[in-house]
Amino acid sequence: MDPLDTDKQYAIVKSFEEDEIFERSAEVLEEEEQLRTNKNESDTHAILNDTSDEELDNSAVGNQADTIDFGSQPSQNFPSSELNCVQKIHCIVVDITSSAARRKQMRAITWALGLELHAVIKSVKVRWNSILAEIRRAILLKAAINQYVLTLDNGKSRALLWRARALKKKWSISDKEWDVLCEIVKILEPFESATRDYSKRGRTVLYSVLPTYITLQEKLTKSRVHLNTLLVSSSGFETLVEALKAGEEKLDKYFHLALKSNLTLLASIFHPGMRIKYFKDTQRWGNLGTQLAKQGCELLEYLYELYKLETVPGQPETRLVAGQKTSVNNLGWIDGLLDLADEATDSTFPEEVRNYLDGKYQYKGGDILAWWKENESHIPVLSRIARDILAIPATSVSVERLFSRCKLVMSDYRNMTRS
Repeated sequence: MDPLDTDKQYAIVKSFEEDEIFERSAEVLEEEEQLRTNKNESDTHAILNDTSDEELDNSAVGNQADTIDFGSQPSQNFPSSELNCVQKIHCIVVDITSSAARRKQMRAITWALGLELHAVIKSVKVRWNSILAEIRRAILLKAAINQYVLTLDNGKSRALLWRARALKKKWSISDKEWDVLCEIVKILEPFESATRDYSKRGRTVLYSVLPTYITLQEKLTKSRVHLNTLLVSSSGFETLVEALKAGEEKLDKYFHLALKSNLTLLASIFHPGMRIKYFKDTQRWGNLGTQLAKQGCELLEYLYELYKLETVPGQPETRLVAGQKTSVNNLGWIDGLLDLADEATDSTFPEEVRNYLDGKYQYKGGDILAWWKENESHIPVLSRIARDILAIPATSVSVERLFSRCKLVMSDYRNMTRS
């Protein structure tokens, strides 16, 4: 790391490759390798004995600032305030990962309890889905984390004993709080799937914007209804229900902003697995679907006539290049949003448009740009429109990656003015 790179969070992010999943990051895999390797070399009692009380005490004192600077939860910067279950997990993980002695102690507890050999994951506020990864891993290591907190005051004396007992009381996680954490994971996993698919290189995703908003709204509503049912027999989910309501409102706000752009609607229509019929599902779209279908037809008719005038007569037919065949493998979040069933539609459109909307050229999944390339000779005008619309990026991920790469190359240290 550059000597002048003092941004701790950015330094952590630099250790991750693009699109890397937290559970498979180099740091986590290295810690898990330590778990597997050392398990056969020493028993747990020997490992605990190797870690002296003085070593644990010194690391506890030296790292007090780290346990208060909670990184991904800025609101936790008040050590006297009561923590919620997510903040407690983060505090415990920060405490474990900030000291080699405590890492060793956590390994010993994991071995002693016979749990799967997984390392804890520390969230980073500038990394998508990192809090989810932290919570999900904590749930896997629930027994070890509970035991770690329970033994915080073991072997301590004087001021360190008082501090350890205070942390033990503050970080203890009840069964009810673990239940809340499990529900949070269920709520956040669809968002994780969506962000991963939207972050992939070399694929168009603009067509999935409207379906993604609708699907996520449905999942949040379903989760809220589920938690309201749990509230009848148990308390502790009230805050989570309020958070879900706020999430629904936020999604609804951006969904309506997305509707103001004709491009998102057109991109969906130019997905051969969606077309106009996708918006005729009244159960999902309600009256809005009828409006979108009508608006889509008008836009399609207008663009077809416009592009038809620009089409050069006698253009040679374009065949699919080898290796561009559509594939039905590796279906992700976005592919799961689609209903690929075909049904005929009554239309006064030109034959080319009608053939496309009626599903004459079947789509079986895979890369839609390859599908349009393959069928360009049958629907040439629509292919040109689709190429222009689907080439528009749905997110700024590519730009952000470019700036991140520039930061790695042109660091503060490299640009430092030297006398």
